[in-house]
Amino acid sequence: MPAIFQGAGVLFAIVAVFGVINLKYLKRLRLPDTLGITLTGLVACLAVSLIGLTRPEMSAYAQKLVTQINFSEVVFHGLLSFLLFASALHVDFSRLREHKVAIISLSTLGVLISTAVVGVGTGDTTAMHASSNTARTRKGCCAGRATTRGCEV
Repeated sequence: MPAIFQGAGVLFAIVAVFGVINLKYLKRLRLPDTLGITLTGLVACLAVSLIGLTRPEMSAYAQKLVTQINFSEVVFHGLLSFLLFASALHVDFSRLREHKVAIISLSTLGVLISTAVVGVGTGDTTAMHASSNTARTRKGCCAGRATTRGCEV
């Protein structure tokens, strides 16, 4: 468990350094913060890759380090809550009110379509499962008139 916290600490430190680089040096490009940090990460990745060409042991260590990280665990259980909180802080409610009709209609339509797709898929799967069980029961005892106690004639 301490390895997870150490990895998270290193990750947050790297992101903080990228944020400082973005704030101090990349503001002249007038990029949004997220793109600036992504650009900084891309440059760092390219630097590690180029150094890995001359020092293969560093490349092997980086690959070993990356394969040890369970990214779905880190993203869903570690970073997602922070990302949602940070994005919620920047919601402009006046713009949200301006587009409320589109937001409500698209979200309602999306939920209805998703419900229909899942319902049809589940119904088809359940129907196939039920028909195979019925066929098995008819081949079994009493031509499909089985009860919980067994066959009754």
